[in-house]
Amino acid sequence: MGLSEREAFASLEKRLQAEASPGTRPGLSRLARLCSCLDHPERTFQAVHIVGTNGKGSTASSLASILDEAGLRVGLYTSPHLESLGERLRLDGEELPLSLWERGSDVVLRALDSDPLLRIDPPTLFELLTALAFWLLRESGCRLAVFEAGMGGRLDATNLLPRVVLTLVTPIADDHGDYLGKTIEAIAEEKFAVLRPGVTALFAGGDTHLEERFLRRAQASGARGFLLSQWPLFGIRCTDRGTAFRLDLSDGPRDFFSPLLGRHQATNAAMALCGAHFLKAFFPSLLDEETLARGLSRTFWPGRMEILSREPIVILDGGHNPHGLTATLRSVSDIWGEERRRRALFAAMADKDFRSELALFREGRWDVVFTEVPNLSRGASVAALAEAAASVGLTNFLCEPRLDRAFSLAVEGSDLLLCTGSLYLVGALRSLLRAA
Repeated sequence: MGLSEREAFASLEKRLQAEASPGTRPGLSRLARLCSCLDHPERTFQAVHIVGTNGKGSTASSLASILDEAGLRVGLYTSPHLESLGERLRLDGEELPLSLWERGSDVVLRALDSDPLLRIDPPTLFELLTALAFWLLRESGCRLAVFEAGMGGRLDATNLLPRVVLTLVTPIADDHGDYLGKTIEAIAEEKFAVLRPGVTALFAGGDTHLEERFLRRAQASGARGFLLSQWPLFGIRCTDRGTAFRLDLSDGPRDFFSPLLGRHQATNAAMALCGAHFLKAFFPSLLDEETLARGLSRTFWPGRMEILSREPIVILDGGHNPHGLTATLRSVSDIWGEERRRRALFAAMADKDFRSELALFREGRWDVVFTEVPNLSRGASVAALAEAAASVGLTNFLCEPRLDRAFSLAVEGSDLLLCTGSLYLVGALRSLLRAA
């Protein structure tokens, strides 16, 4: 019996991983050399570049949905994937065929092997996947793609894109401090470094100090810098079906709706809508406000306040840093209140600030079950999570390292279960629950 498509993608991922440099190694030289060996596929399409800390994927998927509704042939590159490598690249809303991924991988790995310097110092997995995405988009005849950056900005592989027509910067918070800087200002400067001369850049803002830095950086780089606050966003209403709000793009306020849950999704949706509004300069006949509204209403982005069950309520959300988890917990309270028996199933990466996240559960009076993601060497152990919980005064917790048992333990007796702390947990749970 042959491999299933998911198994085949997993095998392909292992093959690429085996040829890649281990870990995270910020820099553009390796990818630039590989793209040269591939005859520069990154030069064949225009791109929207999305950087920031939280909300990148939601903003990217919302914008791609809008552009797809407008009749544009648009690619969407995001990371990480939840269940299958093929999720990372979509064209016209659909994943590309496995056969094309396999052919592209052959081409990329042959190019890697043909260069003596790259054989000695190969790209990281993310760099290989980014080069592969460039090649797949060229092969598919794509002319416009929305690219979500990885963890960084200046030295992120996606910053090699040469034909960026719009830059979107989502909210910035502390994350990946070992690579991006120990202060919020240093992290912001790494993100703002992607601004380009003559290219419109929009920042979600929210912090006056960072907004001032953004505008100064835009002026210094020759970018056309804008803040989201220049477009009034108000009347936000959150339910368990989505997020409604009003936004004044040009001719007065109008109603919009996103099926993504939480007040923070109004900001992400507004970023996408304003981004589409800016793109009218390139596609003037395609992007009217009715198109924007229809496209936004059809957004699908799994693993972010995703409801898997309504009786009991089971929610999946990445919540991989304190800023993101704060928004998630606030959204849960906004939509479902605080009277239910609430419990969280939590796992985290070892290099994340999970101690600060656990303090949020203490403040919100949550019961928590700690677990681990199967086969994830970078994950925090339940012992490490328990130690961190005790250090912040969180006492209502249980530990179960085996994920299936932890889920059963967490869901039993709860009215609402939030599964959060890592997108790797979300992906593992989606696979586990679908197979059940």
